[in-house]
Amino acid sequence: MEHKIRIETSSLSLHIMAMLFMLCDHLWGTVISGNDWLTCIGRIAFPIYCFLLVEGAQRTRNPRKYAGRLFIGMLLSEIPFDLAFSPTYLSYEWHWWTPFAGFNPTSNSVMMTLLLGFGMLMCMQQVKGFWRVAVILPFYILAELLDTDYAGLGILIISIFALTRDMERGKLWCVLACALVMNSGFKNLQIFGIWINMELFALMAFVPIFLYDGRKLTKNKAVQWGFYLFYPVHILVLAMLMWVIMGVTLFR
Repeated sequence: MEHKIRIETSSLSLHIMAMLFMLCDHLWGTVISGNDWLTCIGRIAFPIYCFLLVEGAQRTRNPRKYAGRLFIGMLLSEIPFDLAFSPTYLSYEWHWWTPFAGFNPTSNSVMMTLLLGFGMLMCMQQVKGFWRVAVILPFYILAELLDTDYAGLGILIISIFALTRDMERGKLWCVLACALVMNSGFKNLQIFGIWINMELFALMAFVPIFLYDGRKLTKNKAVQWGFYLFYPVHILVLAMLMWVIMGVTLFR
């Protein structure tokens, strides 16, 4: 009797993979700069988070609590994000917000992108037909104006997962649409003499996504909050490491 080996992923395993890939991306952006391969690997994280957000919006029994967790994660993430990626203490252009621990309201974290995306998904659930697509525009504009991480591109990717979720041949259309959107990035990497848009490495995320078997995240509240807190905590740690490294460099 033959036994077929099935490889599947759960919501828990997808969260863990996304965190690891995101850590690679942020390592490249802070303490290990110049390693393009780290950011290529890191590109895989965001589509996984977008997919999990759409699944969560569909399955949650309490949208307010879900949005509340995203909002708290966003508040906790802003200053660590600014310290790591847009530190005003390194700028000669001082503004009224500069003294506030490096806070920079003109650059906002991916948690704000996800929060806006969740708001868009909630609105999309209330309408049908053309209006599901029309709902995307105001959230796209808002993400661009707030200059969130991934900005309008992030909103588009979230909307693609939502629009293709129950569509016939939805997986195919999802990959094609995401490839088109991601190819709009501007940073390229040369591999064997061929220039490739680095954002396209994010398409590798569809391997674990398509292996998703529908199993939910663990019911353990501590673990659930751990996934939300990982983002601000690990960025704060990286910001502190970068600050120490830069301080050593400056005072040699």
